[in-house]
Formats: sequence, C-alpha cells, structure tokens
Amino acid sequence: MFVDGHPDFGKVVAIIVPDPTEFVPWARVIAGSPEASLETLCGDNGVVEELRRTLLGYSASMGLSVGEQLGAVFIEPVPFREKNCGLFTSLLKFKRQAATKYYAEVLDKLYKEVDNRYKTDSL
Repeated sequence: MFVDGHPDFGKVVAIIVPDPTEFVPWARVIAGSPEASLETLCGDNGVVEELRRTLLGYSASMGLSVGEQLGAVFIEPVPFREKNCGLFTSLLKFKRQAATKYYAEVLDKLYKEVDNRYKTDSL
C-alpha cells in the first residue's frame, strides 16, 4: 500500500495492491460476480468504495485522526515490484518520490475524489 498525503486536503489517499488470494473471493461477493477477474474487480466502483469504507472503519477503530484516514483509494492489480519502473532501490526500499511521480495522474484523480466527497459531505 502506498499512502500519500497533501496539505491542501483533509484526508490521505492510497494506492493498494491486494493479495489476490484474499481479495478476489471477497471482492467477487461485493461485486456479485463470481467469475470476475482480479483486474475487473480492481476497477469495480462498488468494490473500491467497500474497501475504502472497510479500511476507514479499521483506521477509526485504531484511533487515527480524521486527517490520517483514507479519503480515496485506487486498487492496483499489478504488484509494485512487477512494474519495473524504478519504484524500488537495489535494497528493495520503496521510493516514495518515484511512486508519486509514476502515479501522478492517479493521485490527482484521488485528490479530486476527496475534494468532491468533502464538498458533498459538508452540504
């Protein structure tokens, strides 16, 4: 999971690579599609929202502040290490700046989602 925070937004966002053995059966139930592929499930809006809500419940129960809780998530079907795009050092440490750059469009979309959700929730 890659979690990113920006000072202009009241919540953090995350890019999540799920464990297929755990995620697929759970997501198939949520999507109501017993044969759906990992890729299809990762893009299913209902699955994405249910995962966000589930993680939001966990974070609230752990005492995280509102600003530390997930405002939006993107589910990435391809593990970060398989992308071969410079996201890890030679010691396999995750490069946050490289990830921020690589996922810039996704992060922008997630922050817009947070912004829209916040505006809707505050009305």
